[in-house]
Amino acid sequence: MPSRPLAITAVCAGACWIVFAVLSLVGGETTDAKLVLSSTGDYVGFGHFALSLGLTVPVMLGLRQAGRLGHAGAIVAAAGVGLQCIVISAILVNGEETSWFGVAAPLAILTWFAGSVALGVAIRRARVLPGWFGIVLPIATLFAIVGSDYGTSVLLGGLLVALGSGAVQSASARSRIAPASAPAGNVP
Repeated sequence: MPSRPLAITAVCAGACWIVFAVLSLVGGETTDAKLVLSSTGDYVGFGHFALSLGLTVPVMLGLRQAGRLGHAGAIVAAAGVGLQCIVISAILVNGEETSWFGVAAPLAILTWFAGSVALGVAIRRARVLPGWFGIVLPIATLFAIVGSDYGTSVLLGGLLVALGSGAVQSASARSRIAPASAPAGNVP
């Protein structure tokens, strides 16, 4: 993760996913054949879902430093997350599923997951992050996707918080060390 703002975005995205998990558990399941937003709680939940997705896009793109496979995986994952954000935002605007929901949502989910798998493999190979991150990323993504009604997005949230807070701490440590290691008298 190259920058402090991107690390902070990862922490915010993770926190949003954790709150979304809580909202999913409190809100209950939708049993209708077609999704229709009928209450303020529905709009709040889906709005929070769209926010979580929107904050995740730059985080996925920020992970594209893990070689060619990682670059491609990050772009594919970000495209899937972005498409899912559009799908959920369209539900918010319409108050119900759009006519293209049945095609766009599965495509977004498949793209997001495939990109996360490629990115996880690349992270393990390139060792740009701890090896466990490359294993947990596709698993957390899968659980966030298939079990979102049951609060499993908390896994993705926790992973993003760990990623972002680790990067912020690492950046802070580098900034404290860098000035001390500069030779005295050299002013750029």
